[in-house]
Amino acid sequence: MYPYQQITRLALGVFRDEGKLSVAGHGLLKKVFLSAYLSENGQRILPPREHFYFNKDARVTPDLLLVRRVSTYFLLSEDQAIDLVRTWESNLLEKAAIGGVKFGEFGNFIFNDQLDFEAETLLYCLFLLNVEFKSVGATRH
Repeated sequence: MYPYQQITRLALGVFRDEGKLSVAGHGLLKKVFLSAYLSENGQRILPPREHFYFNKDARVTPDLLLVRRVSTYFLLSEDQAIDLVRTWESNLLEKAAIGGVKFGEFGNFIFNDQLDFEAETLLYCLFLLNVEFKSVGATRH
């Protein structure tokens, strides 16, 4: 039996640890931080937003860190692990075309004409404080 769920958990671990995951022939999912920004009323400076970006690129090869983890987890050679990761990627595409594939708490892989990633939310910085906005020249404490 093909271990789809185990490889998905390994892929989530790679993405959490490295902030990126490549899907061969389709693109690279990356975690990037956007700059701090002003609230809508302009009175508070809010912390940077964590954003997930799927860079579509057909030249991307299987993720080497995922291949190594699959190889270690299932005690396979690197070639066997590459085949298993490619099977996982093709299965991911099939499931994404049917109705989307949940990828942990980060979002969903979707497939219309090509693979794409739809983030759950853009704001994950829960532990950073909001800072009161002071105009230039105002006294600071």
